[in-house]
Formats: sequence, structure tokens, C-alpha cells
Amino acid sequence: MRAPGVASSYPTLAPWQVNLAMRTMGQKLSDSISISDVASMCRLSFCYFVRAFTNTVGIAPYAWFVQQRILSAKALLSETPMPLAQVALECGFSDQAHFTKAFAKASGMTPAKWRRLAKTLEPNGSIGSQTPICNLVNWSGQAHSSPPTMQQAQLDRGQVAQTPFR
Repeated sequence: MRAPGVASSYPTLAPWQVNLAMRTMGQKLSDSISISDVASMCRLSFCYFVRAFTNTVGIAPYAWFVQQRILSAKALLSETPMPLAQVALECGFSDQAHFTKAFAKASGMTPAKWRRLAKTLEPNGSIGSQTPICNLVNWSGQAHSSPPTMQQAQLDRGQVAQTPFR
């Protein structure tokens, strides 16, 4: 227990600051963003804002911003036939290579592979009847799961999974 008047070593944001920061970053997914500007809008220094945002949300502000871009990209990949380069630009990535690298780091697979697996979904939004589409595109902004592997999709459909010999 800390003494009255002593600042906590784990700063957090007030609810209005969290809402303002997330709303500001969420509205600028296709643009570049300055975390310093967001910190200023919240009336905090850059360093304090980054620490407080991380303590409050559980992820650093720029990492949260990139995560939102990836979620936006997943929605475009699953709902449109848009080329990957265009998806990259729509979601604020400088080019397709940067997009692919960030997407693969966040999802464990490339956007093209993710799209192919997402297309294996049946019209009711599932693979077989096991995986709802909300597992592929998480609209809540929480940690998201990747689509199942091709082998898992085949098993869900009752098909025999074949291991490639390469």
C-alpha cells in the first residue's frame, strides 16, 4: 500500500483518455499517426502516455494501432477481392512488403494465405461447423486468433489430411 500523495509506479489513463486515444488512432488507420500528438491530446508527456496506455490497455499504443490496422486488413481480405497491394494502402501500410511483414508477424501467416483459408469458410461462416467467422476477424479489438491451418480445415470437413512430401 502506498502512502497518500505518493505517485504510483504504474500509471494508468483515465477512461476519457483511453477513449480519446483509441478513437483518435482508430480514425486514422489509413494515415500515419504521431503518438506524441495523441499524448498531447490526452494532456500527457510522450513517455508517461506510453507507460500509462500500456498499463491500462495491456499493449503499447503503436502496437495497438498496428493491431487495429491488421484487423481492418482482415475485414477487407475476407469481404472484398481487393488486391493485396490495395489492401495494404487502404490500411495505412507504405507498401505490400511492409503489410505482408506486419501481417505475418501478427497472424503467423501471410495475408494471401490467410485470405485463401478465410475463403474455405462455408456460407454460414464456419469451416465444417467448427470455426465461426468471428475467430477470423475479431471486431472487438481484443487479441485475435488466426484461421485454422489447411490441415485443420480438412479434418473439420471430415477429409483425410495429406502431408506433402517435399
